[in-house]
Amino acid sequence: MGDQTDEKAEERRLDEANVHWREGRYDQALRLYEVLADLGNPECMVMAAWIYQMGCGESPDLERAKSLYERAAAARNGRAAFELACICTSQGELATGATWMERSVELDYLPAMYQLALRHLHGFGVPRNAERGRHLMQAAGDRGHLPAKLWTAGQMLRGAWGLSRIPEGLALAVTNGWRWLLLHRSDPGNPLARDK
Repeated sequence: MGDQTDEKAEERRLDEANVHWREGRYDQALRLYEVLADLGNPECMVMAAWIYQMGCGESPDLERAKSLYERAAAARNGRAAFELACICTSQGELATGATWMERSVELDYLPAMYQLALRHLHGFGVPRNAERGRHLMQAAGDRGHLPAKLWTAGQMLRGAWGLSRIPEGLALAVTNGWRWLLLHRSDPGNPLARDK
């Protein structure tokens, strides 16, 4: 009975933290997310880390954010590894960023698959490897990542994968291009744009 009571109390705290988050009361959300993070909730570690990273309500604290993301990544949270990769890359630590991006892909975080594909295609922080980049990009597209689908469509339309695939590229572009436009037109602040 005690475990169920604890779980319900944690759920109430999480609901309350999320309300504070949605309403822009980041200091109150952070306090609750940190309590739940200390109890081992990796999603709350990510939320608290993001608040520190972005400096919501105060100055950014990247070291505190990195520490929380590392804890969440150790608990197998793919978004945490992705965010660590982004922070490290922004600080010029390209190899470390690439390592975290690889870890995020291992943890099955779809935006990381797309980003790692781009890194391999362009040799950014990793040795250039067009075959691995293309494989990751196709895998991300196959799993529904719209920018990856549009990249694939562009490759097909240019004839990079053979002239016989141009019609397939056109169909892929038409089918998914409007979704991308609607997604961003309807909500320009959509966090999916950041994850691309």
